[in-house]
Amino acid sequence: MKWRAVLATSQKLKGDIQVEIQVYLRGKRRMDIDNIAKSLLDGCNNICYDDDSQVTYLQIQKHRVANIEEQRVELTLQQAN
Repeated sequence: MKWRAVLATSQKLKGDIQVEIQVYLRGKRRMDIDNIAKSLLDGCNNICYDDDSQVTYLQIQKHRVANIEEQRVELTLQQAN
């Protein structure tokens, strides 16, 4: 996660941040959505923002996909309104 965040980030966000996460998973393996969010947000610390305590809005959805090629995470970060 940190490597991808470094590649996608030009500068850290300051102040309050809103985050939207879309997770696309294959198979029947159960994953707790709160653990997914924590892992992703912690991975962005000191790269996309100073600390994940800046997140004031969080939306996350988990989707099932048929093929392994469709597995992915889409993470959108922006300044909160």
